[in-house]
Amino acid sequence: TMPGEIAQRRIMGDSLRNGPIGTWSLREIMNHQVFNAVVAGLIVANSLFICIEVEWLSRNVWPPWWIEAASYTCSAVFAIELMLRIIAFRADFVLDRGSRWWNVFDTVLVLTSVSEPVVNAALNDKQNLTTLGGTMKLLKML
Repeated sequence: TMPGEIAQRRIMGDSLRNGPIGTWSLREIMNHQVFNAVVAGLIVANSLFICIEVEWLSRNVWPPWWIEAASYTCSAVFAIELMLRIIAFRADFVLDRGSRWWNVFDTVLVLTSVSEPVVNAALNDKQNLTTLGGTMKLLKML
């Protein structure tokens, strides 16, 4: 191993494995600081989209298409990330005392986020969903 590779691994957070990324387990990828930084960035971006949508809806009846598209995309990515974490951590997802309640909370948020467009499509009447939609937005902001 070259000294530059060691420094790069330290920067990238590769303290568990010396092999190429292709040999990492799903659990190691999910625990990697770069993966977690990308997910954290997406959470911040989603929060900004929610703020923009709430501000927009205070003056307009319907959100712009790009806000809904961003919201649906974030919901889909969060659902995929949650499924990957469940697959990677299996029973530890709910049994690990350090992260159990955060995982339950995150699961509730993702299910709420994914259910919002389903409820909107099923009822096809956004005017009657103001209270439910507002509650879902509030939960997503948490």
